Amino acid sequence: MEFNFGKSEWKDIHRGQEGCFLLTNRKGGYSSLSRIDSLSRNEHNLLMACVKAPNNWVQMISKLEMEIKVTDQEYNLSAQEYTDSKKNQMGQNYLNHFSFDRFPRWSYLAGGVSLDRRIIMKHEENLVLVQFEMENRSGNDAKISLRPWMRFTPKGVMPQENQCYTVQEDKIESNGMVLYYKTDAELIQEKGTYISDLFFQDDEKDGRTSTGAVHRNHCLEYQLMAGEKRSGYVIYSLSEIMEDPKTILLDEESRQKRLFELSGMTSELGRQLTLACDQFVVDRESTKGQTIIAGYPFFGDWGRDTMIASLGCCIAAGRKDDAESIFNTFMKYIKKGIMPNMFPEGDEEPRYNTVDASLLFIYAVYEYYQEFKDLEFVKKAMPVMEDIIYWYKKGTDFNIKMDIDGLIQAGSGFDQVTWMDVRIDDVLPTPRHGKPVEINAYWYNDLKIMAFFSRHLGNRNAQVFEELSNQVKNSFIK
Repeated sequence: MEFNFGKSEWKDIHRGQEGCFLLTNRKGGYSSLSRIDSLSRNEHNLLMACVKAPNNWVQMISKLEMEIKVTDQEYNLSAQEYTDSKKNQMGQNYLNHFSFDRFPRWSYLAGGVSLDRRIIMKHEENLVLVQFEMENRSGNDAKISLRPWMRFTPKGVMPQENQCYTVQEDKIESNGMVLYYKTDAELIQEKGTYISDLFFQDDEKDGRTSTGAVHRNHCLEYQLMAGEKRSGYVIYSLSEIMEDPKTILLDEESRQKRLFELSGMTSELGRQLTLACDQFVVDRESTKGQTIIAGYPFFGDWGRDTMIASLGCCIAAGRKDDAESIFNTFMKYIKKGIMPNMFPEGDEEPRYNTVDASLLFIYAVYEYYQEFKDLEFVKKAMPVMEDIIYWYKKGTDFNIKMDIDGLIQAGSGFDQVTWMDVRIDDVLPTPRHGKPVEINAYWYNDLKIMAFFSRHLGNRNAQVFEELSNQVKNSFIK
């Protein structure tokens, strides 16, 4: 399923930045820029690598500034806002077409030279491939220059002016980091330039720091004779690059085909959703299992988000093993009937400030069973699900407890334990202490599910769950 955009979508730079693309690598790394190839957030990067899955991010290459030169005429294809709008780069004026099906593609035309570009990210590696198709129809010799914008800093940290970058034939080093690259272009060393006045439109809207910086000190150059047509590529990776561009592309296309087969999706929309789901299923190094990231570029993995998203990203997509891995991880870390809201980083303990993750887990197991008919896994999960019901009835942390009417109450003090969990200093803008409506809907649903599973497993507690669900129903309606 191909999404196509033309010049009417970027009549000005702000309109062009309304959309962006996202490619991910299952390890938390990603590539994301606006559809006009600009940075409208400081987290936009051609290669945002992840050194510890899923969200220990380092920003390496922000983008490739592209320029076409025909005789003495220069055409800068890059689009970018600056704090002084008079400096804005307006390369979208040469952009004829942007599309996205499996990969993002751009088509430029300037001075009689066409430049088509495509970006691919390698699965399970911090590696991004940029492919080019170039044709010189100008009647004169032409030159295409690619200037990497570099950071080599942790996510959200801007490079300082005195940060040094050493560029060799196969790698770039800076700030204790090494980035390998491979290209068929000619490397041209240039005088270092520190650009410190980038403006990020979307960060300003969000009330975040809206300015940023990059370094530039070399270019990758292609010479095109009149009438010449050729391909080109640049690969960036945190590891030494062993593959060629063709292999990287074929491997990713084969992997995506396997995802389609696994999901059973045959429609164009179904296949597109299958690929979209795949972007968010990631590894978690600290638990040695899988999880679901709540949203790029800001969020990590959260208990409630993971349980909700597992229905689409794993179960509907036919990813049985990933669903089991996620469920096993959460079952391993359950504490007094509560599943983690956030998982540990380093030596930190999980955070358990959520009332809904455990309840959503039971529903997710039910949907898992409906899809895969795997009663053995239900048997494995049953003691954990019974433990959740026990603690929610008895009372557990964060004032989570069943009241005399059968309904669940939760939250106290500064503890916000539903999805409306905003806290600003000592102010709770959306306090939900008491008996939140959706929590009790989950609670009722889970009791019905537990009765269902108990009958299938020959468990004598089925009637107990049914009777309590009837009490909850009557209290909820009242």
